[in-house]
Amino acid sequence: MKRNRLLAFLLVFICLSAYPKISKAEEQNTGNHASSQVSITFVQDNTPLKSKETPNDKGGILGDLGLGQGKRLPNTGEVKMILWIATGYLVLLMLCVTVGYYYLIGGRKMKLWKSMFVTTLLLGSIAAPSVSLATDNTVGDESGKKDAQSFGSVNLQAGEDDKPGKPEVPGDEEGGETGNTGLLAITYVSPLDFGDVQLTGQEQVKTAKNEDPSLQIRDIRGTGKGWTVQVSMTEFKQKTNDKIIMKGAALYLPKGTAKASGATTSSAPTTKEVEVNDKPQTIFEAKPGTSTDIVGAGAWMDKFGKETVKLTIPQDALVGDYQAQLTWTISDTPGKK
Repeated sequence: MKRNRLLAFLLVFICLSAYPKISKAEEQNTGNHASSQVSITFVQDNTPLKSKETPNDKGGILGDLGLGQGKRLPNTGEVKMILWIATGYLVLLMLCVTVGYYYLIGGRKMKLWKSMFVTTLLLGSIAAPSVSLATDNTVGDESGKKDAQSFGSVNLQAGEDDKPGKPEVPGDEEGGETGNTGLLAITYVSPLDFGDVQLTGQEQVKTAKNEDPSLQIRDIRGTGKGWTVQVSMTEFKQKTNDKIIMKGAALYLPKGTAKASGATTSSAPTTKEVEVNDKPQTIFEAKPGTSTDIVGAGAWMDKFGKETVKLTIPQDALVGDYQAQLTWTISDTPGKK
């Protein structure tokens, strides 16, 4: 009798001690760690079965568990481990029932409950499988680095100084493109037109007929050292007889609005109002910038605005078609007087 009881305990101990123990994920998969994300969307498969296909080929219960040819998910080992544990518990239950039946037939009910209690404590502490969920080892893992660095490089060079700039021509205005080349150049200046004026014997102030008179420059040096634009003017002379001069005439250019020709991150240049005469005066200026604040780099416009450019005509002017020449100069010496 004692021999049979010992044999039953020995069988239970062997079965349970053979259970695989599941510990944390790092014990089964050692090595470098990395974190990434993956997404998947499950939809119902409505594809009709072919004549030679069976339901198991399309998945079924085994396929859902990651087993067989119809498995739908990658087999990582967890499902098989769970099946082994379930099988072990089933064997344990059968052995307990067998031992209980043996004691009941022998009429030893009290010893039965004592034996089952002792057996449960002993085998549970020795051979009970340890199952734990796999944890995310990428959080708080000081043993491995998860970040990465990469670099992008580009070599910027000064623009082509042998090609003229492409200015932004306002409206239908013609004749303002300069065709200038160079890394620092004036690319457009509006030709000012005051139209026909009737003399009244009094001083008159007329505005230019231009829709959008402007001055445009480009700076493709890539140095951020700044620049200065100055303007001067000759006297108004008759086109047919340059000896006849409109003395006392005055041209006024207002403080315009600086606008970049396209997207830019540099600061806007400074605009100034000018009473034009035969002396060069600064009208548009970009001061030297810093590594964090570049001024006036790229293509910029000084937009004077409609009906803001004014010409003062003296009361004693003579009849005739007059013209004056404006000279615009740009230099790489910001702050030039």
